[in-house]
Amino acid sequence: MPRFYECWDGVVDGIVRAVEAWMTEGLPLSEVQAVVRGDRSRGVPPLPAIWIYPEKANYESRTYGEPETWVMPVTLAALVRSDDPEAGGRACARLAAEARRAALVDRQLGLDYVVDTVPAAFDGAARSSERNRTLYWADTQIRVTLTVEEEV
Repeated sequence: MPRFYECWDGVVDGIVRAVEAWMTEGLPLSEVQAVVRGDRSRGVPPLPAIWIYPEKANYESRTYGEPETWVMPVTLAALVRSDDPEAGGRACARLAAEARRAALVDRQLGLDYVVDTVPAAFDGAARSSERNRTLYWADTQIRVTLTVEEEV
C-alpha cells in the first residue's frame, strides 16, 4: 500500500483527472480553460479555471490501529472573468457545482485506498476581488475518506 503522502497526493491527482475528463467538448466543463492544482498559481491562468486544493486532512479517531482512516477535505473553486456581475456570478457558481459533480462520479476516484467521496459544502456567493472587480469565484468542498496502512 502507498505511504500517506502518496495517498494524499493521489487523491488530489484523482480529482484533477475527474475534472479534466469533463473538459471534453460537449460536457459541462468544456468551457474551462485550465485546472490548477493547489491554491496558487504563477500569474492568472486562462479563464475560466478550476482550482483544486486540499485542506488539512484529519485522522478519524473513531478507528483504532491499522489501517488508519483519514478524512481529507478538498476545495474546488471556479474563477471566471466577466464585465457583467450577474453573468460572472452565475457562471462561477455553475462551474463550481459542475466540478463537484465531476469529482463525485467515481466516489473512489479510481483508487483502492479511497473509501468514499462525499459533498461537504457549497458557496456560490460569487465573490470578486477588490483589485479586479471583473474576476468572480465560487467554491465547493468535498470530503474524501481514505485508508492508509504504512509499514514502520
